[in-house]
Amino acid sequence: MDRRLELEGWIGRTRRAQRRLAAVVGCAAVIAVALAVWKSPIGLVAFGVVAIVAVCGFWVTASHLADWRGKLDRLDHLDRLDQARHQNRRPGDRPV
Repeated sequence: MDRRLELEGWIGRTRRAQRRLAAVVGCAAVIAVALAVWKSPIGLVAFGVVAIVAVCGFWVTASHLADWRGKLDRLDHLDRLDQARHQNRRPGDRPV
């Protein structure tokens, strides 16, 4: 169970990081658009940087979430196998 709690903690912290990233990227995008209106080349570069940070940030956090959910699924599968193994054991059988 410790591993499951650890993975669930990582998933929760990563979801919070994604929400913070969305807020920061949104603010940065507004600033980049304002810069694009004021000084077009600088604003376009800023908007490109914001887009790169957004794509890379969400890509990395989404891949971490997928990996940790896969590990949770694997733990569930192993728990089900362990329960099935114990249910099929007859009295007097040696542990496997």
